[in-house]
Amino acid sequence: MTTLNQALRNRELARRNGGGDLLKIAKLLASLSPEQRRFVEHKHRFKVAVCPRRAGKSQSLCVYMLVEALAAKSTPILFLSLTRESAKAAVWGTLLELLDKFNIQHESRPSTLQIRFPNGSLITLVGGDVPGARHKLRGRKFKLVCIDEAGFVSNSNFDQLIYSLLPALADLRGTLAMASSPGETMDGFFYHAYAGDMKDSWVQFDWDMLANPYFMTPATSDKYKTKGEEELATICNLQFGGNWSHPTFLREYRGKYVQDNEKLVYPFTSVNVIQTVPTLDDEQFGIGIDFGVTSESAIVVGKFSQYSKDFIIIDSWSRAKCSVDELAAEIMSRQEKYNPIMTVADTGGLGAATTQELRRRYQIPINAADKRDKVFYQRTMAADLYSGYIKVLEGLELLNEWTKIVRGPDGEELKGVKNHEADAALYLWRYAHTAYLKHAEPRLTDDQIMLNQLIQQAIQESKEAEDDLY
Repeated sequence: MTTLNQALRNRELARRNGGGDLLKIAKLLASLSPEQRRFVEHKHRFKVAVCPRRAGKSQSLCVYMLVEALAAKSTPILFLSLTRESAKAAVWGTLLELLDKFNIQHESRPSTLQIRFPNGSLITLVGGDVPGARHKLRGRKFKLVCIDEAGFVSNSNFDQLIYSLLPALADLRGTLAMASSPGETMDGFFYHAYAGDMKDSWVQFDWDMLANPYFMTPATSDKYKTKGEEELATICNLQFGGNWSHPTFLREYRGKYVQDNEKLVYPFTSVNVIQTVPTLDDEQFGIGIDFGVTSESAIVVGKFSQYSKDFIIIDSWSRAKCSVDELAAEIMSRQEKYNPIMTVADTGGLGAATTQELRRRYQIPINAADKRDKVFYQRTMAADLYSGYIKVLEGLELLNEWTKIVRGPDGEELKGVKNHEADAALYLWRYAHTAYLKHAEPRLTDDQIMLNQLIQQAIQESKEAEDDLY
């Protein structure tokens, strides 16, 4: 039975489309689950959907684009993915299957990844890796833009995309719909639109395999009601040892954002966070700097000793697009306060000019950070975190950065996550580790010093007595 809301929507679609293709639109919508359909039909202009693996995300986006293309004449639609190839792999084949299944007239252009309809509507697939992709969006108008795997677009790229897309949606009061499985880090534009500080400007949706029509069919085993329940149990048992709370299982198959400490590059715990700063025997101070010519610059202050393996971070600071004068003022104030024995920075690449200016204009001595074998030293630093040798003063922004820096499949940290204070800390720790921490031994007590002197004296007397015999 057709509900009142559905009838009103059908009448609105008929008005917009001159009465055409209503049956096909209805059939397309009927192919979705209730959760998927709510995402497609919701009127909010800014939507975000978290969909883990096998949730039918691509199918939903394809239906969404086809419904909009058929609902009104001359509707321009954009599908954007990480790369051109991923855009093609994600939805091109599915779009053609749906067009054939529902007998929808169209003209497909594989070379340009475009589908044109008799009513003038146009669907275009684009990859974010295409040179000048965001610039090509300038001056264009869209009624619907779908961003696929939005949780894996770097912050810097997303900022540029949004800067280009929002004006392109303005004329037609278009909709921006983002969909993705959860990323490994709880950060980024997509995360903040779904669960962070931007969520009030977006409407949120989520569903998993259990809400995919393909997996809502009866299970083959009497133990389960649906195929989805059966498959989830099989995956959990075989891949995760039956641990339904495993972070990767929750993220990949249940669509949950979870903190996975096993993925952290800098796996700190409460043991590494201190509220008061202890005094080290014969302590020394150092400053680590990460130059951000086009992003943030960061400063980290740490202290250490030749008599201890402890490395204690007591101060951190970062600011976007600060001038050389501002950066120099921050460095010199800390030099005056802590009297550091070393100041370490990335002096290569874009940081070279900043280093020269700091040396020339402010006579700030800067040692070049060794950036070779970064992954190895990150893991060595992680081992010191595990052992409790590294301590960080509570409240420093560095700790917030560490919670978001995770390793990718290749073992290297994922790009696009803020890591300026983390890099400054790594530069300083590596320098101090090589010069002090690696060979640190506790200072001897007075009794130990006296005992060593007596031992050396006994050895010398024994040697002299042996020489007298010959």
